[in-house]
Amino acid sequence: MKLKLNSPIVFFDLETTGIDVEKEKIVEISLLKLFPDGKEEILTLLVNPERAIPKEASKIHGISDLMVANQMTFKELAPSLLKIFDGCDLSGYNIINYDLPLIRMEFKRIGIEFPASGILTIDPYQIYTKKEPRAPGNPGEPRNLATAYRFYCNKSISNAHTAEADITATKEVFIAQTEKYSDIGPTLEDIIKFTGSGSVRKADIAGKLVYNDKNEVVYNFGKHQGKRVKDEKSYAEWMLKSDFPDETKRVLREILKK
Repeated sequence: MKLKLNSPIVFFDLETTGIDVEKEKIVEISLLKLFPDGKEEILTLLVNPERAIPKEASKIHGISDLMVANQMTFKELAPSLLKIFDGCDLSGYNIINYDLPLIRMEFKRIGIEFPASGILTIDPYQIYTKKEPRAPGNPGEPRNLATAYRFYCNKSISNAHTAEADITATKEVFIAQTEKYSDIGPTLEDIIKFTGSGSVRKADIAGKLVYNDKNEVVYNFGKHQGKRVKDEKSYAEWMLKSDFPDETKRVLREILKK
């Protein structure tokens, strides 16, 4: 394996009640921890979302209300999950757009900021789209995990849309990418330099606001990108009146109160 890890990396995949990262709940989480010496540990847990699972979601992942009725809630599982994540970097397919924001919101609901400062996040989806700007094979194919798995590993996913199958495939895709693209470099730091994201700590789930090196909240987009929110309050006020996520607006209101 070409990849050189300084710390363990946890690949994780979620099955949920829907696709809205602000509102939906986790019904299954699978975690694969890869250690620097190549050892692996994998754990899959059903989670009681404390709400009914929509039929449309159940049709995709096969998890029903009955299956989760006697399982622990996310709040009850959180201490164990934090122990698994402790001291580890993170990865997952399309994790930056979906899985990471959603699990951040689950932790935020119970008053925990996740992930901690300094954690690196690697998204194999970003490597795929940057290194292969023209979709291999059928140009109309989506850049989903199944397509990436066929391209990098020449395999099809068994039991697709189960968290454990998806997370195992994601790890294999990522390892194959590190072998295929020798110009990127073997460390997570090298890979993040290539993808251009993953090391910035977000202040809101959507990533419109991030922390700078002084732990101050700054804008992450637009004409005031990199500027502190407290220095450009009129921009925050414009955002509060515009179509931005409710959670982003909550962060802005907290800053404006100070």
